[in-house]
Amino acid sequence: QTLVDLTVQEFAGGYQDRSGQKSERYMGWLLKDLEEMPDDPRTIYYLGHANLDMIGPNAARDVQTNGPGAKHVHEALRYFKWRASLRWGYHEERWFAMLKAGEICESG
Repeated sequence: QTLVDLTVQEFAGGYQDRSGQKSERYMGWLLKDLEEMPDDPRTIYYLGHANLDMIGPNAARDVQTNGPGAKHVHEALRYFKWRASLRWGYHEERWFAMLKAGEICESG
């Protein structure tokens, strides 16, 4: 067995970012990608996921009371429905977008 002496450096803004701003930063990058590549199925799919990550623990209540997560619930549904309507790209993403859109509608 070979052991490797490996040092991992974690930089601010990386995968393990714990600043609380990671989802907002990813959303900004994805929205910029969508401007440059309209109707890109991968970007639309990941915008749905980015909004899901920002919903918070009380999604149904937020939608009923127009709370802080309501915007992200509506946006996640919009992006997942959009992705499901696109017949090109990865079929697994299309299927999962349909599943997530159904789950959002069922919970609200």
